[in-house]
Amino acid sequence: MNIKPNISLQLTEHNNTHVVNILFDYNESINNQLRKTTTARWSNTMNCWYMLRDEFNLNRFFVSMNELAWIDYSALKSNKNETKQNPELHRRKERMDKDIQLTEGTAAQIASFKGWMQQKRYSENTIKTYTEAIQTFLKYYHLKNPAEITNADLIEFNRNYILRNGYSTSFQNQVINAVKLFFTRTQNRRFEIEKVERPRREHKLPNVLSKEEVSAILTASANLKHRTMLSLIYACGLRRSELLNLKPGNIDSKRHLLIILNAKGKRDRVVPISDKVITMLREYYKTFKPKTWLFE
Repeated sequence: MNIKPNISLQLTEHNNTHVVNILFDYNESINNQLRKTTTARWSNTMNCWYMLRDEFNLNRFFVSMNELAWIDYSALKSNKNETKQNPELHRRKERMDKDIQLTEGTAAQIASFKGWMQQKRYSENTIKTYTEAIQTFLKYYHLKNPAEITNADLIEFNRNYILRNGYSTSFQNQVINAVKLFFTRTQNRRFEIEKVERPRREHKLPNVLSKEEVSAILTASANLKHRTMLSLIYACGLRRSELLNLKPGNIDSKRHLLIILNAKGKRDRVVPISDKVITMLREYYKTFKPKTWLFE
């Protein structure tokens, strides 16, 4: 039986740059695969292969190397742990968050931007996320008047703050979207967002349950209320918030429809429901007699 060798991945710095070290016992097949399918470089000083952190993608690395070796990535630390272990990065983040004070004029623009989002009825989470993102961006350029900030500054921030520090793709997109909206709204200026490096969207296969697994979930609870909630979520594809906001009047049993009001994106939608689900809902209604909400 052939035993696959081990590859260990470790985060470190090389020539003042964040890199991922690729550690393994000498193996010519792995060496050839790294040359063919990755941007890995050999370091004589570290005596190992390495990749620039900005270029490293764990999923792609697995695809190219998984057949040749077991891959141990446990040493790859989260951003949160890294800031604790990297004093300089930690100090830089603290200065950004606490020491740097925005001017009254810039703070007023952010407040105006936040008020505009509230009037446009953006969700609370979006308002909080965009406000914090634009504060981070403007604190990075606190020595500049916002009117002087250009598209080149956004590109530089993206490369030297977000990518270099290894922040998540979601944070990267949030900052770019917040900057675009902020400058369009407050200064009537449009940034050339297409020139800013954006992370490629991940396309993951869904984890689809089998009929037997779904049946086991729906019949696991002996509580009629819980069983009805689970069945409705599965049969109608409901989000948790949509389920909890349902009222008895949202069920149109004659037309076999479930009316979902103010769903995600503040849009109403209508979903068909089967005879079996309607029968379960009637049994539930007779037992629990809900008044305001379908599931009190």
